[in-house]
Amino acid sequence: MLARSRPNPNSALTDTGTMKNLSNTSPGREGCLRTREKGPPGWLAIAMLLCTMALASTASAQQTRYTVAPGDTLGSIAAEHGVRIADLRRWNRLSGDSIRVDQVLVIRGGSGGSARERRTYVVRSGDTGLAIASRLRVRFADLQRWNPRANLDRIHVGQRLTYYVAAQPPAGRRGTPNRGRLVDGVQLESGNGFRIRDPARSWGTAFSIAHIEAAYGRTSLRFPDLAPVQVADISFQRGGRIGGHASHQNGLDADITYFVRGEEEFNGWRRIRPDELDVERQWTLLQSWLLNDAVEYVFIDFALQQPLYEHAQARGASAEELEEWFQYPNRGRRSGVIRHEPGHADHLHVRFREAPSPGY
Repeated sequence: MLARSRPNPNSALTDTGTMKNLSNTSPGREGCLRTREKGPPGWLAIAMLLCTMALASTASAQQTRYTVAPGDTLGSIAAEHGVRIADLRRWNRLSGDSIRVDQVLVIRGGSGGSARERRTYVVRSGDTGLAIASRLRVRFADLQRWNPRANLDRIHVGQRLTYYVAAQPPAGRRGTPNRGRLVDGVQLESGNGFRIRDPARSWGTAFSIAHIEAAYGRTSLRFPDLAPVQVADISFQRGGRIGGHASHQNGLDADITYFVRGEEEFNGWRRIRPDELDVERQWTLLQSWLLNDAVEYVFIDFALQQPLYEHAQARGASAEELEEWFQYPNRGRRSGVIRHEPGHADHLHVRFREAPSPGY
């Protein structure tokens, strides 16, 4: 008869009862201290390590970074998040109640409110204060409060307005374009004005897909004889690394060929000269994204930016809009929504924004 071996009291792998007790230990200082009583001495180091990790994870999950907006006070921030003013002072090492606009405060726990970030809106032709508030999904009173020096009943083209949006990532993506994944993605199918190259690589966030379909749909309605472009890579269904790209990992990026003057059908990928670019159609497409604040960047070869810039200028774009939209004519300036990146003479690379979150 085989002898049954005795469990080693110093082995972390022999006492299943202790393992069960440890796994059920709730995070918290008292829970970690009680762990001392739930197992033999060999468990102590592991127990304390796991409890410390749990505490750190809980603290991180409950911590919010809040950007102070005009009109905010410690009292209003505390009330919004369900915390005490004294705790706000302690967490942020404040000696009094004085805070400044754009100061970032740490808030731990609480029962309401969210992290948020500051953004800028540039007034366009035809805008009104109410229309801007509606587009940004914020209250008119908040938009006025965030811009105390502006009269929202008398705004002008090119004027910059500050607003705030929730900073949490939307449900459709995780991580960054260069290191991320896609959750609950939407597959783009061939539609008006475009064709898909590879269905397996045509997955994106709902926001990205909606703006591709809408922009090309509008362009094809205006130009019914439009030769369709090709949408190449967006992301895989679950995101992650995709061959030939550093980005395209979380459904926000898309590679799309240009509209070529005189083409009646798609003729493959090739470098496009400025005189070959169908400027009017290409600008109609880009303007749809720009006016709806849908994109973060559009990478277009610098030589192809010039005819687009001149066309936009001739169509009445203001100096402020041109500066906001284009890197051209300053090649050394790393700004503008439309900017140069090597390797984009045969296609544009658009990076969509995250889906807008409700403002505060």
